[in-house]
Amino acid sequence: MSEKADKENDNYCFAWRIINMAKKAAKGKESLVVASKVKAYVKSKKMMTSADAVGALSNRIYGILDSACERTKANRRSTLKPQDL
Repeated sequence: MSEKADKENDNYCFAWRIINMAKKAAKGKESLVVASKVKAYVKSKKMMTSADAVGALSNRIYGILDSACERTKANRRSTLKPQDL
């Protein structure tokens, strides 16, 4: 496999892992985003927001925060910092 194909495969695997982590993290949890703000932002870009886009965004945020919490614990801290995100 070429170096470019390896990099693309690594990116795909990373994205898949983040998506799966977000799906697992957000089951039965409340939304972490303000739907009206998300929709207004997307509309300002001359785009439309699908019905499930806000939920998917919230799921992603749960996954990002879970990963950041794991990194924080691994660094023996109890305060989540920007570099953990």
